[in-house]
Amino acid sequence: MRKMVTQLSFANGAVYLCEICGYGYRAISTAERCEEHCDTNMQSSQKIRQQAVYQPSVEVLPAVLTHQR
Repeated sequence: MRKMVTQLSFANGAVYLCEICGYGYRAISTAERCEEHCDTNMQSSQKIRQQAVYQPSVEVLPAVLTHQR
């Protein structure tokens, strides 16, 4: 199932969040690439994360990983 990027609006512009890992980006295309990578590889891409303008205080694991034994 494909996730949708979440947009947060601030006075100085918007930040687009990957709904899987929670990292935020200025460009919606970067957030979509992050989400696609997270969905495919079950983890975020360090290369894509370098462009993040928002980093969650707690890294969230995809639900698929939390159900594996």
